[in-house]
Amino acid sequence: MPARFSTFIGRETEIGTIGRALRIRPLVTVTGVGGVGKTRLAVQAALAVQDRFPDGIWLVELAELHTEELVPRAVADALGLREQALRPLVEILADALTGKRLLLILDGCERLVTGTSALAAALTAAVPGLRILSTSRQPLTLPGEHLLPLAPFAHNGELDDAVRLFMDRAAAKSSDVVPPADQLEAVRTLCARLEGIPLAIELAAARLRLLSVEQIDAMLQDRFRLLSHHSRGAPPRHHTLRAAIGWSHELCTPAERLLWARLSVFTSSFDLEAAEAICSDADLPQQDVSGVLRELACKSILIQDGTGEHARFRMLDTVREYGRTWLRELADEDRIADRHAAFYLRLARQAEAAWSGPGQPAWYTRMTAEHPHVRAAIEHLLTHPGRGRQALELAARMWFMWVACGRLREGRLYLDRALRLDVEPCRERTRALWTCGWIAGVQVDAAGATPYLEEAAAAAAARDDPEAAAFALQWLGLVAFLRGDWDGAITLLDRAVAQHGPHTSLNPGPVPARTLLAAAWLARARTDRAVSILTEARSLCTASGEIWMRSHIDWLLAQADRAKGRFSAAVARTRDALWVQHTFHDVIGMAVALEVLAGLQASLLEADLSAHLLGSADHLRHAYAVSVAGAPFLAAIRAQATTTAREQLGSDAFGLAFAEGARMDMPEAVAYALDAPLTPPPPAPIAYRRPLSAAEVSVAQHVARGLTDRAIAERLRLDPRTVDDRIRDVLATLGLADRAELATWAAWRWPATTGADATDAPRNSGS
Repeated sequence: MPARFSTFIGRETEIGTIGRALRIRPLVTVTGVGGVGKTRLAVQAALAVQDRFPDGIWLVELAELHTEELVPRAVADALGLREQALRPLVEILADALTGKRLLLILDGCERLVTGTSALAAALTAAVPGLRILSTSRQPLTLPGEHLLPLAPFAHNGELDDAVRLFMDRAAAKSSDVVPPADQLEAVRTLCARLEGIPLAIELAAARLRLLSVEQIDAMLQDRFRLLSHHSRGAPPRHHTLRAAIGWSHELCTPAERLLWARLSVFTSSFDLEAAEAICSDADLPQQDVSGVLRELACKSILIQDGTGEHARFRMLDTVREYGRTWLRELADEDRIADRHAAFYLRLARQAEAAWSGPGQPAWYTRMTAEHPHVRAAIEHLLTHPGRGRQALELAARMWFMWVACGRLREGRLYLDRALRLDVEPCRERTRALWTCGWIAGVQVDAAGATPYLEEAAAAAAARDDPEAAAFALQWLGLVAFLRGDWDGAITLLDRAVAQHGPHTSLNPGPVPARTLLAAAWLARARTDRAVSILTEARSLCTASGEIWMRSHIDWLLAQADRAKGRFSAAVARTRDALWVQHTFHDVIGMAVALEVLAGLQASLLEADLSAHLLGSADHLRHAYAVSVAGAPFLAAIRAQATTTAREQLGSDAFGLAFAEGARMDMPEAVAYALDAPLTPPPPAPIAYRRPLSAAEVSVAQHVARGLTDRAIAERLRLDPRTVDDRIRDVLATLGLADRAELATWAAWRWPATTGADATDAPRNSGS
C-alpha cells in the first residue's frame, strides 16, 4: 500500500469491528457518503490486522476505471501480475492467489458494482485464505458480505475526534494558524455545523491561513441557508458536504476555480507537466499553472505526493466530481478531454521514440505511473465520434507497455476495439493491425495472429508502405517460428530484415527481427550463423543503450555458449538477462530465462538447483498463464532441462526440489536464480551522453566490487591515474554524483558480474 496518508484520527470502534468481521467473513464493505473517510478507515483497519495476512495487503483503486471489464485487470496490476495468455483473467487471479492468505482493499466500488461483485464472488469462492475489504457508497450485495455503514464523527453527539481532526489539519498547514485553547468551543461549533464529515472539516481547516474560526463558521451558515433553499429533498449530509465544498469553491480565485474544473479530467495522480499542457490556455496561462496548483494544494483541494520535479497531485473523488460538474457547466468537458487524450498521445510518441535508448527503465517507470491516464485517453477516443484514428495510433504506439511490460491482454483488447471502430484504410489502421498480430503471436495464438498480419500485409501493399510491409513480414515470421516452421520463418525474417529502412527504430523493428531470425537458426542447429546475427543485433543495442531486447539476445547467446561448452559465460549472460526482464516485469522473458538457467545448471551437474528453477518457472508460467504450448523452440528448452535434472536426481528427489521451487513467488524466484538478494534498482540516468566503452564498463564493474583505484589498476594493469580518469569519465557520462552512486548503479546494471568472486567478467558487457 502506498505510504501517502496523513495522521489518522479516531475510529477505534470501527477498526475493531472490521478486524473481528474479517476473521469470519470473506467480504467486508464500508459504506457511507463521499468524504466520510471510507478509504482512510479501510487502510487503517487493514494495517491493524496485517499480521494475519503473511502474503500481504494490497490496495486496488477502482475509482479511476471506466469499464467493468477492467476491474480484474486493476487487481492484477496491484498484485504485480502481468497475464499473457488467453485464459479468463479471473481464473488467472484465482490460480495466482491459491494457497495464499492476503487482504485486498477494493477502494471506490460504487461506479463498477457489477464487475466488482462478480470478481469478489469468484475470488472468495476460489481462495479460502483471501479476505476482501471494500469501500463503496452502496453495498456489493453478495452472500456473506458484512456491511459497516460509516457515519461522520458527530453521529452520536461526540465531537472530540472531529475537533482533533480540525486541529491536526490546521497544524499540518502551518503551526502559526492553530486556534488557541480559548477557541476550542468555536472549533467544536464549527465541526458540529459540518456534521463531523472529515472532508468538510479538512477543507475548513485549510482556510485558517486567511480566516478565523468564527469567520469560517459565519460564512458556512450563509452557504447552508442558500443550499437548503435550492436543494430541498437531498439528504442532510449531502447538503453539508456540498455546502463545504461549494464554500471552498467560492473562496477560490477565478484561476483556482477554473483549474479545479479542468483538473477533474485526471482520474489518477498527475504531474505539473501534464497539468500545464492540458489545462492552460489564454484564460489560464501556462506560466501561472504551477502557482495555482500550489494554492489548491494549500487549500486541500489537491493532495500533493512527493516534492520538486517528482511531485504528483491528486484529488479525492468527491472533490473531483464537484470540479467535473463545473467543467460541464462551462461546456468544456469534451475539449479538455480531447486535450488530455492529445497530451498522452504525444507522450506515447515520445516514449516509443526513446524506448530503444538508454532511458528505457525511466520510461517504464513513468509510463507505468501514467497508465491510468493512457487508459482514460483511449476510452475517450473510443467512445466519442470522429476520434477513431487517434485511438488506433495511441493503442498501437503503446506496444512497449503491452509487449515488453506484460500487458498483452489489455493491449489486444484496446486494439481490437479500435480496429472494429475505424475500418477505413489508413496508415494508423495498418500499424494497429500488425501490432495486434504481434501481440497475438506473443500470446502464442498463431491462428489469431494470422488474419491481422495478412490484412496488414495487404494494406501495406495497397498503400505502397514498405515499412509496414516489413513489420507484417516480421510478425508472420514469428507465426511461422511458433509453428516450428524454421525454414519458413527464416525466409520471412530475412526479407523483413532486408526491408527495414535505415530510419526504422531498433524496436520493434530491426533488433527483434534479427533476434527471431537468429532463434530460427539456433532451432536449425546453425549456431555460428545464429551467433553472428545475435552479435550484430547486440551491437546495435549497446550502441544505443537499449537493454530490454538485449536481455532476450543474451539468453539466446547463452544457448549458443552452452552448445560450445562455455557454461560459466552462459550462466552470467542469463542472469543478466533475468535481472533486466524483472526490471520491466517481462514475465515471458523471466520464465524463459529461468528455464535456460535451469538447463545450464543441470549441465553443470547442479541438478537440485536446476529442479528448483524449473519449479519456480513452472509456477510463474501457471500463475501468469504464460504458455509454451504451440511454441516448440521454448518447449524444447524446458523439456531438455527437465529430462537432464530428473536423470541426475531421480524422480522422487526431482519432484521434491521442483515443488520447493514452485512455492517461490516471482521476486523470490528471481533472487534465488541470481543468488543474491533482490533489491529495487537505484535511480538510473534517463539518458547517457554516449555509450560506455568496454574499458569503462570493466572499471565500473570493479568499482561495484568495492575495489580501490590501486587494486583496479593492478588487476587491469593500468596506471592508477588512468583508472581515476576513467571513473571520472564514467560519472560524467552517466550523470552520477560520486563513486558510491556508480557502485550502486553498476551492481544493479551487471548483477551477474559484480560479485566479490567475479574475476572473469565478460569484456563485452556493454553499457
